Amino acid sequence: MFIGRLDELKKLNKYYINSKNSACVMYSIPGMGKTELVSKFISDKESVYHVFSDMTADDIKRSVFNAYGKESLYEVILEKLSSSNKKYVIVLDEFQYLVSADKKEFLSILDLIENLNYDGRLMLICTSSSVKWTENEMGSALGIKALKFGEIFKLNEFSMLEIMSMFSEFTLEDAIKVYSVYGGIPAVLSFYDSNKSFKDNIKELFDRNKIMNYYPEYLLKKELRELSQYNALLLSMADNCWKLNDIYERTGFSRPKISVYIKNLIDIDVVEKVFSYNGMNSKNSMKGLYRIKIPFLNFYYRYVMFNHNVIDDKQIDELVEDIIDNKLVDEYRRTYESICMDYLKLSCKYNKIDFNYTSCWGWYGKNGDIPIILANDSQDILVGFCKWEDTQVDADDIKAYKKIIKSSKAAPKKIYIFSKEGFTKQINRKYKEDEVFVLINNSEL
Repeated sequence: MFIGRLDELKKLNKYYINSKNSACVMYSIPGMGKTELVSKFISDKESVYHVFSDMTADDIKRSVFNAYGKESLYEVILEKLSSSNKKYVIVLDEFQYLVSADKKEFLSILDLIENLNYDGRLMLICTSSSVKWTENEMGSALGIKALKFGEIFKLNEFSMLEIMSMFSEFTLEDAIKVYSVYGGIPAVLSFYDSNKSFKDNIKELFDRNKIMNYYPEYLLKKELRELSQYNALLLSMADNCWKLNDIYERTGFSRPKISVYIKNLIDIDVVEKVFSYNGMNSKNSMKGLYRIKIPFLNFYYRYVMFNHNVIDDKQIDELVEDIIDNKLVDEYRRTYESICMDYLKLSCKYNKIDFNYTSCWGWYGKNGDIPIILANDSQDILVGFCKWEDTQVDADDIKAYKKIIKSSKAAPKKIYIFSKEGFTKQINRKYKEDEVFVLINNSEL
């Protein structure tokens, strides 16, 4: 069943109904559902769909011949356009391989977009699962011809709303827990069996024979060499070594080497550099933090990779119980903070909050973080704190939040406090009509 990607479908349909020919690029890391999205889009349309692999030009010609009886895909497309007046969607899946092996053939297809003989009858969709190639190399490979693409858009992870559509029986708390481990990658989420308990699903992640265990290595090998070196960096980040110096001490690699490797991991969308909001006290903030961007990879490197030798059922049970009960709280909290950030952004967008934000950040302090900061062009800010723990927000929590704000030297217009378990009666009474503090329960998300 096709779920989600409604905005992307609308975008593709907008190009399809255009009276002119069009071309676009859609890309992401593997597993984001490009194939499913394109298949859904072309299901009721005339189309030519061809998947390219990393082959020589001659082998690509052979694969095209096996599919269509001609060695040139350009000639196949031309023949279809010449034999009818129908509109065609041409899909070049993993098109970077065609560009690399036979650029002339690709440019011939791309040039059809400007052929007046077929005006309004051609839509070209080029897809790629190489983020690094699309963002960093496509421009130099195609030169000015790249300007023929009307849009280049990236498929991101499923939102929490899409995950809850995928698993209709989920509560918000269920969705947060599953996202914290599996992330929002559709191909990874498809392995979660909602007929089993959360614990039993997690246990399967420790089975080396399951396909899930091959995804991290496949993702890295597709783009990188020296896998053991990159594994070392990711293992250190998963163990909360987020600063360059911490990674240096953990791995023993030189700082220049670490910087190059981190850049490569950022280029393939696996790692992100986390910045603190620069409109506040920089003296008390932490700078240059690097985190694994994909929740499933973070879980794999933090818990699974070093436990591949645990094969006894009783040991696996104990290991998974310990992870779920004692260790996943950091991951849950980070997911919860992301949801609360989205709540504030949507509240601003739909005018439930009178604030026109232009950027969103966090502030990462030496003695505590402000996970949510929305700022406008005048550097006015809203801030947010989130409590995931199984206790209500009390006076000590408020005191701690105020201390962090003082350390940051922030002057927020509003302070939003989100709490999974709500607030004590004392806090509800004290801040019910407060002009600065706003209390938000889970039921409001």
